[in-house]
Amino acid sequence: LYAEYDRCMTEVDFTGAVSAVQKLAQAANLYVDEMAPWGLAKAAKGEEVMGNIEALPLAVGFVAAFLSGCLACKWMISIVKRGKLIYFGVYCAIVGALLIAGNLL
Repeated sequence: LYAEYDRCMTEVDFTGAVSAVQKLAQAANLYVDEMAPWGLAKAAKGEEVMGNIEALPLAVGFVAAFLSGCLACKWMISIVKRGKLIYFGVYCAIVGALLIAGNLL
């Protein structure tokens, strides 16, 4: 899935990149549904719960959250330094309008 995302970003195909991210999120949701950590927590009443969750998914989640946060901060800082917040405003307006339209349909 990362190769598909990387290819789309290289080709400036943002729709394809979003689709690749959505596929990754669906795979992560499926994994969480299969592991059912909430059932483990109820069954063990908080004991040994972390022992049943593998370290790799936790590490991948941590790294993904860290990198996306760093990239978002770097992007926003560069926009603020250039003083071109109009582009960010237009982006927010477009995304907001699309989300509202998507919820209405």
